Amino acid sequence: MVAMRGLRALDPIFRRTVPFGIARGVSTDVELAANDALLPKAYALLREPDAFKVKDLVSISEMMENRMHLGHKKTLLNPFMKPFIYGSRFDQLIIDLEQSREHMVKALNFVAHIAYNDGIILLISRHNETAHEVEKCAMECKEFAHVRPWYQGMLTNCGTSFGTEIRLPDLGLFITTRGSQTAANEFAKLMIPSVGVVDTDTDPRLITYPVPGNDDSTETIRYYIRLFKEAILRGKERRKRDLEDSGSKSREVLS
Repeated sequence: MVAMRGLRALDPIFRRTVPFGIARGVSTDVELAANDALLPKAYALLREPDAFKVKDLVSISEMMENRMHLGHKKTLLNPFMKPFIYGSRFDQLIIDLEQSREHMVKALNFVAHIAYNDGIILLISRHNETAHEVEKCAMECKEFAHVRPWYQGMLTNCGTSFGTEIRLPDLGLFITTRGSQTAANEFAKLMIPSVGVVDTDTDPRLITYPVPGNDDSTETIRYYIRLFKEAILRGKERRKRDLEDSGSKSREVLS
C-alpha cells in the first residue's frame, strides 16, 4: 500500500506532512527487519484489551462538558442510530454517553494499534471552523489530512487519477462523518477500516468503528481531535520504544 502522492498534490497538507515525492510505503531492508522484529510484540499487544491505556483518556464527565451528548431534532433521526439514543429534551435527542464512551475506547485503541504498526492514517473532516486544527493535528502526528470536498473516485479510481504507484491509507479517521458520505462509501468499498464520529442523523453502518456523538459543535470536535491525536502519539511512542528495545537486544546478541 506507496504514499499518497496524488492526494498530497491536491491538498497542501500532504506536502507539509511528508516531503513531496517521498514514498512512505517503500521500506528499506533495515525498516523491514525492524518491522519483522516487532511482529511478536504487535501480536502480544492485540491480546491486551487496553494495550495503550486509552481508557483513561475518556470520561463521561468530560464528554458531557464538551457537549458530546447533544444530538439533532427527533425528525432528523437516522433509524440505525436508535440504539444509541438515551432520550430527548425539548425535541432534541440525547445520546447515551455510556455507549459513546465504550465505542470511543474501542476506536482509540484501534487507532493506536494502526499507529503502532506504522500504518498510514488519513484524517477527514468537513467542519470548516476546525479544518486548520485537523491539518495541524495531522502535521504533528506526521500523518495525512483531507478537509476539502471529497471527489468521487479519489480512492476507488486512484490508479487512473494518480498513477499506479500509490499507497492507499490503512485507516480513514473521520473527525466528522457529516458531509463525508462519499469518502466513507469509498473506504467501505475498498474494505479499508474506518473510525468516525456519527451524529443522530448519520448512518453508522459505513464506519467500521462508529462513535455516537455530536459532530456540529466546535468545542466537541476539538475534544475529538485531542483524543485521536493522543491515541496516535501513544501508538507511535510505544513503537519507538519497542524498536529501540529490539535494537538493543540485537546488539547484545551480536556482541
